[in-house]
Amino acid sequence: MELPDPKYLVSHVGHDMQRFDKKRWSRLLSSAVVMRTNEQGQHQIVFLSSSNPKKGDFLLPKGGWDKGEDIKKAALGEVIEEVGVNAQLAHGLGKVKFEDAGKKYTYFAYLMKANKIYDDWAESIRYRLWVLLDEAEVMLARRGQKVKVVKRAMAVNPFVDTHLGDCAKRFDERGRVHRPAWAALAGWCARFRAIIEALRMRTRVLSHSDARTHVEIGARDSAP
Repeated sequence: MELPDPKYLVSHVGHDMQRFDKKRWSRLLSSAVVMRTNEQGQHQIVFLSSSNPKKGDFLLPKGGWDKGEDIKKAALGEVIEEVGVNAQLAHGLGKVKFEDAGKKYTYFAYLMKANKIYDDWAESIRYRLWVLLDEAEVMLARRGQKVKVVKRAMAVNPFVDTHLGDCAKRFDERGRVHRPAWAALAGWCARFRAIIEALRMRTRVLSHSDARTHVEIGARDSAP
């Protein structure tokens, strides 16, 4: 049986230590979109059932960002406590501000990759559910702010390439770098710079080849 560190087998409680944005008097929270790849090669996001069983609702992991606590560590810790998943940070998803029942909240969201899934955890009394990306949007339809976070997660590559260390993949389906810019991306690490240069050369060769073919076809078409 896989178990997390004992400190994560008890839910974190610290309402007297919660952090607030004093300008908006908004409670600060960390939130996570935790992804894994199932046996069919499909990306899934983890949900947990609401703490209020009457709601019959499923939510993304979230929790308070306490005073003196690093927000990223807080987000990782909440994921272990609430859904029993040891994860690694893959991408920041920005923040989302919203109101619920007259109270203001600000979520600082992160995309994470699931590394290890535990058999028991602090809040295992709640259900853990893995759903496909398109299903996630449907399940969160009544929570617009959460849909925004999931869409942001879907807009970036979901996983860190372990062969490149801390360098995340940022290519679209045609192999083009779409975010961030070439120069910024090349500065991430030496191994990535080599890949970037190779892609640059490949792009130039293909561009020149396409241009030459276009000229040759045009010349043949215009011949008497």
